[in-house]
Amino acid sequence: MSFFPPSAPMRSFPVITTAHPLSCGIAMRPGGAAAASTAWATANQARYVPFLIPDPFLVRKLLAYNGATTGGNTDMGVYDENGAEVVGIAAAAQSGTSAWQEFDVTDTWLVPGLYYVGLLNTTTTGTYYAYANKELGRMAGVFSQAVGAATLPSPTATFAALDAYGVPVVGMSSRVLI
Repeated sequence: MSFFPPSAPMRSFPVITTAHPLSCGIAMRPGGAAAASTAWATANQARYVPFLIPDPFLVRKLLAYNGATTGGNTDMGVYDENGAEVVGIAAAAQSGTSAWQEFDVTDTWLVPGLYYVGLLNTTTTGTYYAYANKELGRMAGVFSQAVGAATLPSPTATFAALDAYGVPVVGMSSRVLI
């Protein structure tokens, strides 16, 4: 006779990224999608990746997975489901190829709910790892916004259009050391 423990509800982890089931991970699994270094298609274009937070989560760092080429400045922020900025970074030079770039933020608690991690690059020469499939991005609820400036909107973003780029690999961490 086999024992199968009752299934536990999905809970938060110290690091949550795009590929996690609390973000776009479930939508990307059936197609076997793989992330690859992808050019940022439009300068000053913001992309917002959804994250479902089931338990209180302390954000200490924001993460972007840079691609094979860096260029321009990166700006990141966390927005609530209505587009209000919760926490963000000061725009910084994109640095480090094919690696996570970590950004310290003011320690901020997120209450359970739907949030979006916004990512923006000021050029088209910078690359990020992304699931370059716009259908997957649209199915997962990734939005974009033509910002026209070198920083993400503050205090409010506009989730006007489903994105045509794909799904950038971003994340949040409750740990100081990654």
